[in-house]
Amino acid sequence: GAIRFISRKADPRQPLNGEFRVTGASFGRVDGEGAMGVPLSETTAIRVAAAYHRQDGPFRNTVLDVNSPRERFFAYRGSIVSQPMPNLDVQLSVHGSNNKGAGPLKEVGTFTAPFSFTVCANPTLAGQCPDTTGFVPSRNLREYHSETRDTHDDVRNFGANLTLAWEPGDSIGITSISAYEHNRRNTRAEIDWSPEDRSLNDFLSRARQLSQ
Repeated sequence: GAIRFISRKADPRQPLNGEFRVTGASFGRVDGEGAMGVPLSETTAIRVAAAYHRQDGPFRNTVLDVNSPRERFFAYRGSIVSQPMPNLDVQLSVHGSNNKGAGPLKEVGTFTAPFSFTVCANPTLAGQCPDTTGFVPSRNLREYHSETRDTHDDVRNFGANLTLAWEPGDSIGITSISAYEHNRRNTRAEIDWSPEDRSLNDFLSRARQLSQ
């Protein structure tokens, strides 16, 4: 069996139509989305839609002078519907997304890692003395200190499906659904969990699925 979730479809009976929206907020936040439907003929139409989101985050890395955790998201979908015969409906849909967020914060505010008993005469990180794991305490709860660059969780998705709905008789209906899905995830992390940029690693996973 199959569970079908149907977003707004293209409709050949509708004229050219569309909607768009953009909003913004603090910490570099931008959200945008839009959609457009285009009739191609009396029996065929297409519809495309997209969404975008970005935000830099409320915490400040005083070493690299960047905000975190950063978020970047983009998604799209498109479909074409056609009725080549009165008893046959055809729909081809594609969709995809890219969701990328910064890695976890190493240390925020006055929360420190264990073993913070090291005393140093010459501050080496952010003008302060790190403990034995490299952490540096801060009096500002929205500041943290890390040399690690570009830690992230990058998730990408692409899929397509083809639906054929045929009604050979008044009480008979046959539906065929063919689908393909591809997912990819790349997690870049500092495996020693210290703020020193020494052991940056990528963890990659992929999954593909074909169904009928």
